[in-house]
Amino acid sequence: MNKLVNWLDHHPLGMCGFRPFFLATAIYAVVLMLLWLGFLAGLISLPIQIQNPIVWHMHEWLFGLATATMIGFLLTAVHEFTGAPCVNYRPLWLLVAVWLGARVSFWWLDTFGLVTSMILNGALFVLLIYHMLPPIWQRSRQQLSFIYVLLAFALLQQGFFVALMHGETGMNWLYAVIGVWMVLIVVALSRVSMQLFNVILNEQPHLETVYLARPPRRNLAISIISLYTAISFFYPQHPVAGWIALAASAAMLNLLNDWHVGRALWNRWLLMLYAVYWFVALGYGVLGLGILMELAWQPAGHHLLVVGALSLAMLTVMMIAGRQHAGYNISYAPWTLWVVGLIMLAVLTRFIASAIPSLFSQWWLLSSALLWLFAFVLYGIYSWRSLTTSRPDLGRDCDERIG
Repeated sequence: MNKLVNWLDHHPLGMCGFRPFFLATAIYAVVLMLLWLGFLAGLISLPIQIQNPIVWHMHEWLFGLATATMIGFLLTAVHEFTGAPCVNYRPLWLLVAVWLGARVSFWWLDTFGLVTSMILNGALFVLLIYHMLPPIWQRSRQQLSFIYVLLAFALLQQGFFVALMHGETGMNWLYAVIGVWMVLIVVALSRVSMQLFNVILNEQPHLETVYLARPPRRNLAISIISLYTAISFFYPQHPVAGWIALAASAAMLNLLNDWHVGRALWNRWLLMLYAVYWFVALGYGVLGLGILMELAWQPAGHHLLVVGALSLAMLTVMMIAGRQHAGYNISYAPWTLWVVGLIMLAVLTRFIASAIPSLFSQWWLLSSALLWLFAFVLYGIYSWRSLTTSRPDLGRDCDERIG
């Protein structure tokens, strides 16, 4: 027992929030996809309290996998934005334990029950807000938008569990969660892109351009995405929802105008973030057209948002922050392009399976799942060392690379 405590108190994996949670993302991506493929093959049964198996898949994707990345990013970002001490070692391991407990309770929902899983999943957000709110409130209140997003996630998840208790599928709650994820992408990437863009611009002395993530365009996109999320929660197929989805797509395309500052945009990391915004725009465009044209394009639109925008945002942030804050330079190795290429192909094949049903739809679905799975496996293999070993520079904890 003493050896375990000593390991937990000193191992590099506990130095900063991104380390265990980015690693958990890579591992859980494999576990989650294998569980899902096992269910589709008839080898695994899902909890009988979940009426629609897609609900289990969506919940664990949005609140298990993506939330692990979000926790790692936010714990690291709060330290960087506020200068507050890192959340690490024992408090961090408690967060990891609660996250894992929430996952296990939902896997075996019939054993643990809805109330237990509801409490564990809710406790995760309570703990995260507990660690984030004081430094943000005391040192950098402009970052309060992160707290608002976390509160939205927490409330929607509790609403989802209440819906399950009343015998409903809870699907409308999960669709609303996708909308909150898109808002978080806009909020988070505006900060990441502004820092990364200007670093790259500074490396090109002949350019005098400065990149600014302008609040008016960003706030417009956030407002319209939020409006669509609210209306589609109650009236998912109403024409008004279709027009607002198209407006959200247009607002995201308008937001991309901030990025058009010349050749600096051709940096691979900026292009990845740029592609994330494109996927958000395309996703809402497909949703809007599907509603207005009365086509069954809802799965295709949501997968553009989740498999495209959210997956690519997660991997890009993990590949950038996971190296910079571990004391390494950003990697330009070929594997990073392979990761992005696999996600792009996964989005394409999943879109074909949803939007163009055919005799080969199952093969398209399987191809998409495997391509997506290989992207996270590749990330895990090449990031293992930087996440689990000591920093190679003179930095401490969550600090960015020194030198």
